[in-house]
Amino acid sequence: MTRTLSEARLAVAGLGALLIAGGALGVLLVLGIVSGARAADTTGMGYLSGLLARSLAAPYAFVLLAGLVAVPVQALWVALRHGTAAARAYDGFAAWAQTLFTSLGFLGTIIGISGAVAGLGPAMAAGEPDALIAGLSTAFDTTFLGLTAAILLLVFRKLFMLGAAP
Repeated sequence: MTRTLSEARLAVAGLGALLIAGGALGVLLVLGIVSGARAADTTGMGYLSGLLARSLAAPYAFVLLAGLVAVPVQALWVALRHGTAAARAYDGFAAWAQTLFTSLGFLGTIIGISGAVAGLGPAMAAGEPDALIAGLSTAFDTTFLGLTAAILLLVFRKLFMLGAAP
């Protein structure tokens, strides 16, 4: 008996991939293989290495990072397990996931800018811009992670549809 692949099954598989990616990142953190860092402590790092360090230390960005890691894992799983027969279901699921990642990225932008604005007065009074930097870092990092995951989904959607084309 052949089971048809549905968007719901792909969503469950995507959640599983997210949990696996988050768990793997968590294990790497616990073992000390990677480490998180505050925004102020990533000065002098390259952008991507600083982004990784900041994302490992911030819960909201950590979830987006785990999602970004899960996207290619899930696409590979779907391609290997179901091939081009999954193209229509994957396209529907990935369109939804693209919107979700974009929205979560922009929500992080609002959270980060709100934090920066809230800390602006005390930062100016104390002459310490750390709170301001942390808020802006959250804003830009979460936008980058959300949009990158959405772009990856767009690429995988296109690849699945090209593979399914007659």
